[in-house]
Amino acid sequence: MSDLKHLHHWDVLALACIDGRFIKRTVDWISEKTGGTFDFRTEVGCTKAILDCPNDCQRFFNVIETSLRLHSVKEVWLIDHIDCGAYGGSKEHEDAESEKEFHIEKLNKAAKIINGKFPELKVKKIYVGWNSIEEI
Repeated sequence: MSDLKHLHHWDVLALACIDGRFIKRTVDWISEKTGGTFDFRTEVGCTKAILDCPNDCQRFFNVIETSLRLHSVKEVWLIDHIDCGAYGGSKEHEDAESEKEFHIEKLNKAAKIINGKFPELKVKKIYVGWNSIEEI
C-alpha cells in the first residue's frame, strides 16, 4: 500500500456486526474491493442496531456524518451475517436460505432508513455466509 499520510478521502464506510467470527474475513474482503482505504464501524447486529435500537442507530448516524465530513465517503456498506446472535442465530430459521432471505429483508429496510437520512450516499447491502460474501 502506498503512503497514506496525506490521504484523507475514500469512498466507503462499512457498517457491520461485532461478531468476531466474521470480522477478519469481512475486513479482508472490503480491503480487496476498496484497495484498502475505508472506514469501518461495528454495532451489535448491524441492521438490528439500525432498525430496533435507537441509541445504536444514532451512533451509526453520527459515524456516517463524521465519515462524510472527514473522509468524503460516497457509499455506506451494510453488512449482515449468518447465525447472528442479535437476531437469535440460525436456530430461529428453517434453513440457511430462509435465514438469508430474512437478512435481505432487514438489509433493505435499513438501507431505506439510511437513504432517507443521507440521500447523497449509495447504500450497498452485503450478506456474509459461512463460505461466501455477496452483495445483495
